[in-house]
Amino acid sequence: MADGFASKQTQGAGNKFIKCRSWENSDDGFDFFDSPESVIVEDSWAFRNGMNLFGTDSFTGNGNGFKVGGNYQLANSRLLRCVAFGNVSKGFDQNHNIGGVTIQQSISYANGINFGFGDTLKSGQKNLFQNNISYAGTNADGFNSTFTTATKNSWNLGTVKSSDFLSLDTSLGRIARDNTTGEIPETNLFRLSTGSQWIDKGTILSFTYNGTAPDLGPYETGAAPTRVRIQTHTNVPKNISSYNLLGQMVPTPLWQQP
Repeated sequence: MADGFASKQTQGAGNKFIKCRSWENSDDGFDFFDSPESVIVEDSWAFRNGMNLFGTDSFTGNGNGFKVGGNYQLANSRLLRCVAFGNVSKGFDQNHNIGGVTIQQSISYANGINFGFGDTLKSGQKNLFQNNISYAGTNADGFNSTFTTATKNSWNLGTVKSSDFLSLDTSLGRIARDNTTGEIPETNLFRLSTGSQWIDKGTILSFTYNGTAPDLGPYETGAAPTRVRIQTHTNVPKNISSYNLLGQMVPTPLWQQP
C-alpha cells in the first residue's frame, strides 16, 4: 500500500509540509506512523484516500487523511489550516500517538470519522483543538476527554449546516495548481457563506483575522487564506526541512525558520 506523504519510522527531525495536496492514495494521505519526530503541516489537503479505485478483491488500504502517529511513539505534531474530506477511515487520526497533537483552523468533512483521538496519552500530554470544523462524518468523532483541550470548535458551539458554506462541491479540490505560483487554487469550497454561524466565533490565536475574532475553519471571511510564518509553540521542531513539489529537499528560507 502507498501513502501520499510519509514522514514515518524515523525519517529525521524537522519535517514540514506546506500547501501540499494528497489524494486517492491506496493507504493514507499523510502518514507519520511509528516516529518520535514531530511534524508541522500547514495549508494542506488530504482527500479520498483508501479508495479501492481498481476494484481489487484483496484491497486493504487504511484510508486516513492525516495519520499523525502510530505504534505508541510520542510525537508532538502540529496541523494548521488543513483540509480532510472523503477519506474512507478518518480525516485526522491519532493512531496510538501517545504525544499531544495540535490541530487549529482546520476542517474535516464527510470522512468515515472526521476526528479520531480516543487513545490514551503519556502523562502530562494533551491534544489541543482550536477553531476547527467537523461536518458530515459517517460515524461520530472520538476524543479522550482526559487528554483533550478543545476550544471554540464546531462541536463545542453548535450544529454545522450545509448553508454555512459557499460550496461543498468537493470536485473543486482537484483543480490544478497555478502554473506560475504553484498555489492551491482558491475556490468557494469550504469557504464560509455570508451570515454563517462560524464567522468571528473562534478563539484568538497568534495571527491576523477580520472582525471581532477568527472564523472557524481554514479560511478567513473577506480575505484570502491567512498566511502565517511560524507560531511560537513549545512543540515546534528546531530544525526544519523544506521540500519542493517534486519531493526534493531544498534550502529552508530564512522566513520559515523558527
